[in-house]
Amino acid sequence: MTSKAQRSEHIISWALAAFVIAFDQITKQLAVSRLADGAVDVVWTLKFRLTFNSGMAFGAGSSFGPVIAIGAFVVVLFLAKSVPTASSDQSTSDWGSCRRRKWKSARPVVPIPWVSSWIGR
Repeated sequence: MTSKAQRSEHIISWALAAFVIAFDQITKQLAVSRLADGAVDVVWTLKFRLTFNSGMAFGAGSSFGPVIAIGAFVVVLFLAKSVPTASSDQSTSDWGSCRRRKWKSARPVVPIPWVSSWIGR
């Protein structure tokens, strides 16, 4: 992959991440503003209520909110750094070539190169 192609791929990735974060924040603000007065009837017996959770799922670890956030951030950084960049001769980074090779080989194809090392191929 050329430097220009890598740069445009990075720009697209960052733009997509920024869009997802912006969309998440906008929907949170809409939920807070619309549900602040109480439950909202949606359809039949479905009601939306505003609740806050300072911990993990179902309120577990509510006193460790900042620690959980930092830990999750470190895990994401580690995973992002551990993914190798694909070179131009690595055909496993292309989904189309994986589909084509699937019919040529008897073994199932793992489309992500570093996953194949985890499962012992």
